[in-house]
Amino acid sequence: MRRPPLILGSIVTAATIVLPSMAQEAETNRSRVSFAFELQGGYDDNITELSDRDKDRVGDPAFADRFKIEAPGDYVWAPSARLGWSADFIKRVRTSVQLDAKAYRYTNSSVKNYEVYALKVEQDLTAAKTMQTRLALRVSDVPDYYLRELRVPGTTDFASESYHSRQYGLALKQIFAPKLLSVAVQGSRTNRNYDSPFNERDGDLTGYGAEVEVGRLTTHAGLVVGYLHSRYDAKGDNGSPLAIEPNISSDREELKAQVAFRWALG
Repeated sequence: MRRPPLILGSIVTAATIVLPSMAQEAETNRSRVSFAFELQGGYDDNITELSDRDKDRVGDPAFADRFKIEAPGDYVWAPSARLGWSADFIKRVRTSVQLDAKAYRYTNSSVKNYEVYALKVEQDLTAAKTMQTRLALRVSDVPDYYLRELRVPGTTDFASESYHSRQYGLALKQIFAPKLLSVAVQGSRTNRNYDSPFNERDGDLTGYGAEVEVGRLTTHAGLVVGYLHSRYDAKGDNGSPLAIEPNISSDREELKAQVAFRWALG
């Protein structure tokens, strides 16, 4: 699955409720419930990762069966909602749980629309006020993700290539300066289940990498630079398709840079 396009800007509304403990020990047992709504917008110049030759074919009636998109690039809007709970059972050692739902909506090519649902649990490992170490576990689910139109093996017909995916991720984050500088190392495993007739592409995507964050993307402005190595292991022939598909197992190296600016309401 492609990473989200460059974020041009976003609007955030948020609310936080502080729930002190029955004993009024606010510093040690204080819990918080928070809710946030966010709207991001950006532009992706190649939403289905087409070659330069295929980009020129989009919109040509002679190749109408090969494309369901209106143009190679598109603007995408991504509204999201986040519900969180956190508590300091030990002073400056926070446990937090967060539920996220995010929808990606493409302006012209609605076939690319998809949703992401996620659960994240974070646990501080140190009680330091500035040099914090944090462990995070994240599980996310994408019910349906469209890739492209693809030739069905053994035929001259094209069909939609799409899949359901579930990702499990673990990250260790070191905060050197709160709201200013942090470094994280992370690993993940994603299970992909392709829709028929591309069942042989089912497999597991395993990745690991590191990120450096300057500022905070969840506040007014931030920059994230990262490296990711990933490998996709396809399960191969399962006997159901009429023809055996090529093995799509592969290795991939990625460098990521993301810049965000936010305007808060309320």
